[in-house]
Amino acid sequence: MSRTLGTVPRGRYTPLNAESQKNPERLTALRGQTGATWFVDSGVAGGSSGNGLSWTGAFLTVAEAIDKALANDLILINAGHAESTITTAITQSVAGVQIVGLGLGDRRPTFTFTADVNWNLDAAGLLLENLNFKVGIDSLAIIIDINSTDCAVRYCDFEEGSSLQWLTAIDLNGGSGNACDNCEIIGNTFTSISAGAATAIGLDAVMDSVIIADNLIDGDFSDAGIHNPSGSVLTNLRLENNIVRNRNAGDHAVELVSACTGMAVDNRFFSDTTGVVYDPGSLFNAGNLECSAIDSVGGPSPSGGDYNPVLGYRVQKTEDGSTATKDVLFTITGLVLITSWIGQVTNALGATAKYSDYVLEIDGAGDLAASTDISSAAIGYTFQLGGDAGLTLPVKLVLLVQVDEILFPELQLRQSELVGPFLAFGCEFVDFGVGLLQISKGVDRCERRVDHTLHH
Repeated sequence: MSRTLGTVPRGRYTPLNAESQKNPERLTALRGQTGATWFVDSGVAGGSSGNGLSWTGAFLTVAEAIDKALANDLILINAGHAESTITTAITQSVAGVQIVGLGLGDRRPTFTFTADVNWNLDAAGLLLENLNFKVGIDSLAIIIDINSTDCAVRYCDFEEGSSLQWLTAIDLNGGSGNACDNCEIIGNTFTSISAGAATAIGLDAVMDSVIIADNLIDGDFSDAGIHNPSGSVLTNLRLENNIVRNRNAGDHAVELVSACTGMAVDNRFFSDTTGVVYDPGSLFNAGNLECSAIDSVGGPSPSGGDYNPVLGYRVQKTEDGSTATKDVLFTITGLVLITSWIGQVTNALGATAKYSDYVLEIDGAGDLAASTDISSAAIGYTFQLGGDAGLTLPVKLVLLVQVDEILFPELQLRQSELVGPFLAFGCEFVDFGVGLLQISKGVDRCERRVDHTLHH
């Protein structure tokens, strides 16, 4: 159910359908508007503005309608409307005015900015819906500048020009803390494939209860597709069902300041670098997926590393080999099953004593394997923990045992009967079916499986 904050319905919102396109006057009642309805159409017969009170007497530009509109009025813009040379800022300063475009696809009202000016939402409860914004000048600073509470931008397109990019498509700021609370960015498409854009959605001030949902963002962003800079802490942010790709090498799809709170649900994030696809700040996360390579299935996000649906997560860390002191490689919490542990030499090791007695251990549980001499190892040398604990490398942490039920029908194993090095690791017995047993480190109800890669 929608809730109303200011004059814009909050929550999931249905865009214009075919019936409302045929009967646009019904929109006033459907949207709960209590004011007048103004009409805008650049293709009006006669080519001159009327009084704006009907389609036959429509205004030629949206600025004329904005100048006439009072609180809670509705401005309808006809399908095919075009304003191709916007050189003066468009500013809305009357609360509750909703601007709605008719038409589908390329027939939606189109506004092309040919000077570095903005469309400013400077009053509460303003709505822009079903409009198409294009860039006709390079490095356009901001297209839509939101500076007040309870505003919404829904089902609009933001398109780059030929070698012409915006820096920020939608900026939420307001100039002071909580000036843009309860705003919505829903169902929009942002496209800026060529390099030059900084972000599609900039969250540039302290805000509360902002909703960003159902957007498609694809571009080469120097910051991120959705960017929340340092110092601008959002609370109760909601990210839902967005698809965000950043084509800029090494940069985030979404980047939030570490103290940002809220929820991120069922989003899809894409970039080219594992570990920087999505920075969630301090959001709760559920159902998000990320991918950093083509022909890859991706995995849960935030991941902290690559994800393989069979092996689980892969994380890696470089160990400092310059001293003989103990290094902490990974801190693992929760229910984790380690499926493999691989080390690869990336800098040649010297023939020194500190490499002749190399040991991997779990803090408080003992050595994972007997000490191993890896001195004088050349670049590319690898070792794997994949055998019985207590043996020299390689050894296994997971051991599958095939049991013949005919020869040993009475075989029954319990944890208390497991003897040897496995007891030191608190191993348990798991029955995978007739004749197949697994002895593994950890517990039998694992939430995650981790494939650790160590680089030495």
